[in-house]
Amino acid sequence: MMADRNQILMEIRGEVENSAPNTKLATIRCLMQRFSTSQRTVEGVLNELGESGMVIRRPGSGWFVAPSANDGLPRIRMVLPNWASENYQQLERSFLRRAEMEGGFTFRSTMQAVTPDFYRQVQADGCDALVLVTPGSRLSSSDIMLIASLPVPVVVLHCELGGIGISAVSDNPASGGMMAASCLIRHGHRELALLVTEPPSDSFDMRCRGFREFAELSGARVRVIETGIHIGESYRGICYQALERHLKEHGRDFTGLFLGSSSAALEVYKFFSDHKIAIPADVSVIGHDRLASNEFLSPPLACIGRDRRRSDLRTVSGFLRRVCVFSYARRFPFARTSIRMQLELSTLIRGII
Repeated sequence: MMADRNQILMEIRGEVENSAPNTKLATIRCLMQRFSTSQRTVEGVLNELGESGMVIRRPGSGWFVAPSANDGLPRIRMVLPNWASENYQQLERSFLRRAEMEGGFTFRSTMQAVTPDFYRQVQADGCDALVLVTPGSRLSSSDIMLIASLPVPVVVLHCELGGIGISAVSDNPASGGMMAASCLIRHGHRELALLVTEPPSDSFDMRCRGFREFAELSGARVRVIETGIHIGESYRGICYQALERHLKEHGRDFTGLFLGSSSAALEVYKFFSDHKIAIPADVSVIGHDRLASNEFLSPPLACIGRDRRRSDLRTVSGFLRRVCVFSYARRFPFARTSIRMQLELSTLIRGII
């Protein structure tokens, strides 16, 4: 069975992360046979890993795990769920670019399987600070205790953890939903729909709740279109099928649609095109977060949120570099309950998410 590009990228990256520097990778032909894919796909994956500094190409010899040229520099590791999410990929690239531009610290990312023991599997070996991206599920008290017990400074992204002694950064998700509802209502829409494009999580649930509550308080009606997507599943086909079910059961009973995340936009546009529903003449569509894959949609997708590729990354990198330097030099112990440290981390990392 042919593996898709993201699966190939994740598998090869995982092997590289667990290999010693200067280890030779399998040949392109072997990788083509292993994944039942084209030479172009394999070369694209290797080039992407090369751009991230994980592998190098030696003409006439092949591809190798990159040598450890940055030994001695403070080390930041990002732990991401092993899920083909464009949001995750853009976040990872943003951190990597900043590390390359500013120097002074090294950055590596690790893709981790989404299992019930996700937080128990997080390892801090070989790094001075961790950036932890939650896999979408809500954090339990035991999850929080596991994170708090890690021996290095940790910041948790896309999660609300106020007042419990762990640094966490979220983008005020309820306001994103409220802004989307406000935009549609200002343009005259009173029959709205919310497409649930992600698995349950604190951040995503707050975004959806903000949309529903603002719309209903403004006198609009909201239909919630559930997709039933689970953590780690590909979006491919799920949102299309959910819209198709809704259309068959209820007809097109909305004129404004909010996508809980813009990652579903391509599929939503295809659905409306296939069913001869014009955007925006018949339905207005608004998403959350600007993604590179949506740049060429016609008509352009209206979005709530910043373009993460253009975010100011200097703030987060400056702080994380200082975190690592302090930790590396052991000038003082890191207490995750330090209010000053949490405020600095939470404030400065906002430039990247």
